[in-house]
Amino acid sequence: MSRSAALSRGRTLAVILLVLAAVGRAHATPIGVTGAVTVIAPPADARFNSVLESNTAAPFFTEVTHLVLPVNLTVDFTAPGTYSSNPVSTSTISAGTDVDSYYLVTDPVGADAANNRTFVGSITFNTDILGAIVLDPEFAASNGVVGHPGTLYSPSGVALELGAPDTFSISADRRTLSFNMTSNVAADNIRIITAASVPEPASMLLLGTGLVGIGARRWRNRRQRS
Repeated sequence: MSRSAALSRGRTLAVILLVLAAVGRAHATPIGVTGAVTVIAPPADARFNSVLESNTAAPFFTEVTHLVLPVNLTVDFTAPGTYSSNPVSTSTISAGTDVDSYYLVTDPVGADAANNRTFVGSITFNTDILGAIVLDPEFAASNGVVGHPGTLYSPSGVALELGAPDTFSISADRRTLSFNMTSNVAADNIRIITAASVPEPASMLLLGTGLVGIGARRWRNRRQRS
């Protein structure tokens, strides 16, 4: 293979990788958020008293996408409905399921027990919500499975104690999680597991445009060589 042909193939591969990366970024986040929810990049530290503390915002980030579960994953809620009390039993998402995971944090600034802050909002996805984790044992067990690889998590003490005023709901179509939570010293967290995301139409258009561009470039190169 000539040096020019090798360079051309290298450039083509680089363009393909850039297009695929762009498509991945386009559908790796929820399709809509409301209220206090603030979408952030995965942080280095999501533990208590970390940089995620805020009296007004509920930081929310994507942990993993298109992860084929290596083991069964225990979650606290799976069905549509409004939840105002802790679960009496858990459910399981089976190993081999292709999933995305997300993490929601409400953690007021400082350690003042009187600093009660209410956070209200919702997150809408383009695939079904398969489960929500709100209790300490399930958080601890799932951190190493669906947690973001570069993020530190509190090893224990993480829980959303459901009951007035803390509630959340999964919509009837399983696409939206809404919450109303009051937090103070300790953070209230929810880990959301969805079916693996699918490209939005705009992402597919981006991919198609990129591939057409690659094809046109290769056609021009062949004509120039002939």
